[in-house]
Amino acid sequence: MTWFETIKEFYILLQRELEKKGIKEIEIFMNFIFGDLFSKLHDKKCINTYEEPIKFENELEELIQ
Repeated sequence: MTWFETIKEFYILLQRELEKKGIKEIEIFMNFIFGDLFSKLHDKKCINTYEEPIKFENELEELIQ
């Protein structure tokens, strides 16, 4: 999976979760967190173990909360 595909999937999942919380404008939400999110995505070069995506997902979840 390329980073673009990963980001696209993340965007779709994020949009669904935000809609559940009543946030309909994902673009506005993304503007608030985009800098930090981009840094985390940029720093993550490769996922080699099963634990890494779980840790990465938890970091993103914390950022979103």
